[in-house]
This record gives sequence, structure tokens and C-alpha cells, in this order.
Amino acid sequence: MEEEKNAARKKCLNKETRKNREEYEEEKKIAPKSCRRKKREMWNKKIEEIKGANIKKNVRKFYKEVKEMSKEYQQQNIVYKDDKWKILTKAKNILLRWQQYFQCLLENDSQTQEKNEKENENIGELEDIDKPTYEEMIEVISKMKNGKTPGIDNITLELIKNGRTELLQRIFDLLLQI
Repeated sequence: MEEEKNAARKKCLNKETRKNREEYEEEKKIAPKSCRRKKREMWNKKIEEIKGANIKKNVRKFYKEVKEMSKEYQQQNIVYKDDKWKILTKAKNILLRWQQYFQCLLENDSQTQEKNEKENENIGELEDIDKPTYEEMIEVISKMKNGKTPGIDNITLELIKNGRTELLQRIFDLLLQI
């Protein structure tokens, strides 16, 4: 609907006739109604998702969605400051500050590349790091929190924690190969 309103406006601006003006005014009336309807549909869909989570006893998702839905809108004020932390108000000054900022980033990037090249030359000089022990691995695994999302391999932490010594030994062998 918004696109149709914009097209009618352009048509009216290009050639101002009574017909074009009436079409634009009509589209101007319809567009807000369409936006309200779409917003209402979005909220109804969100409510249905929350109901579904409640019916399926998915408590975590239910409370997360309710919390997200009950948040109030907070406008974010963007404040631009110069290198001396003074607030910039004029558009020209803001653009100049962005230009300075990106120039600084580019200079730092070239310096970082030179530094990385020097470090890569010295990799062979690094000392060997002590390999972790089986007990250290078990200690780290036991301290990890349950209920976290699994990684790309879809292996949950609970599965690893409740695994037998054979699973833990295989994980330790993989760790040593890294």
C-alpha cells in the first residue's frame, strides 16, 4: 500500500490534475488503515505463538516471548561527538567527524597488517604450550552451565556431561589432536 501511495504522489507531482490529486488523497487515506491492519495481524500472530508455547509447555519460550512483547518502546538518541568529546549538532560537522573516524580506521588497519606480518614471521619461535590433562577437561566440562543451545554439531552439554568415560576419553583424544 505504501508503494501505491508513493506512486500516486509522484504521479500527482509530475502532472497535477484533479484526477491525480484525488487518487493520491484516496491512497493517503488507505495507507494508514493498511498499516494498522498489518500491525494487528502481526500482534495476533505473536499472541498465537505465545499460546502455542504455553500449550506445548515450552516455558522458556513462553516467558521470553511475553517479556519481549511487554517491553515499551524506547527511542534511541544518537549523539555524535568530536575527538574532544564535544557534541556535534551540524550535519557538516558530523560528516567531517565520520570522515576522520574512517581515515583513522584505515590507518590503524594498515598498521595492524604490518604488525601481523611481523608476528607471522616469528611463529616458529613460539614455545610449546602444555597440553591439558584429562582432569582439567573434566573440571571445565563440569563447571559449564546446562540448558545452553548446542553448537552446529547439535550435541548438547548435558549429553557430554552424562556421557560415560569412553565418550569423555574420545573427546579428550580429539582435544589433544588440536
